[in-house]
This record gives sequence, structure tokens and C-alpha cells, in this order.
Amino acid sequence: MQRRCSACHARQEAFAEKSTLHRCEGCKLKQAASAFVPFCSGKALVATTDAEQRGFQLTNSALCNYLRREGLADLLLDSEAIEEHLLESRELTLTVNEDRYVEAIERGSAEQPLAPQQPEERDSSSGLTFSSVYRISSHVLMVMFLS
Repeated sequence: MQRRCSACHARQEAFAEKSTLHRCEGCKLKQAASAFVPFCSGKALVATTDAEQRGFQLTNSALCNYLRREGLADLLLDSEAIEEHLLESRELTLTVNEDRYVEAIERGSAEQPLAPQQPEERDSSSGLTFSSVYRISSHVLMVMFLS
């Protein structure tokens, strides 16, 4: 789990997870530890409902959105607590793109596991391309956060 300064956005290399205060390594401003923005990404090995094991990249936006929506924002201060929560959650639905990046996490099972959802039609003049998205019912077997 990484932290970034809320003032200068510098990445903090020596952030003590359980501390209450921290001096920014970039701008040297001393702040409450909770003022530093958590940034986490990692890998997860999951067991899907079709009894396969698959590896996915966990993204910061998917993790933060999930934890805030579930009322677990306090876990953002402790990567080990996030790992434990994900490992103890019996059934999660992951929305995964074709590059194996998790775009969203929800509690409960998907209505149609592994069914590709076609992206919404967009204005072709924008030049944007969209990938298929898969909703996967899963149980997390292993989580590792990247620092």
C-alpha cells in the first residue's frame, strides 16, 4: 500500500502504516497520517464458480470504490486488513477487462458468470476503443499488494 501527499502528491516511501502523523518526503509538511491518500494495487488469485483458478490485477479505483461503498473506508489505512477482508469474503463479483484488470468489485454473485458484456456504443468519431468486460463470481484465494 502506497500513500501520496495530499498537498504535493509525492509518493511516500517510508510511511508507517499505524502512525498518526507523518512528514511528507516531498514537501516536508507534517500532516495527520489520514491526510495522505492511499494508493494500492495488487494481484489476486481467485477461484471462480466454474472451479478454475485465475489471476487478476487489482486496481486502486476498484479497491477504493468497493471499500467506500461497503462502509469499510477505514481499511484503506491498513493493507493487511484489506487482504484479510478480501480473503474472508465468501462471494465477490469482479468486473474484469480483457487485460485481466479488475475494474469493479461487488458483494454477491454475478447473475451470469463469465458472460461477456458488450461495451456501450460510442461515437466512432472520438477514436476510442473499448474492450469486453466480464463479470465473474469468485472467492479470493490469495492477495498480494504491490509496493
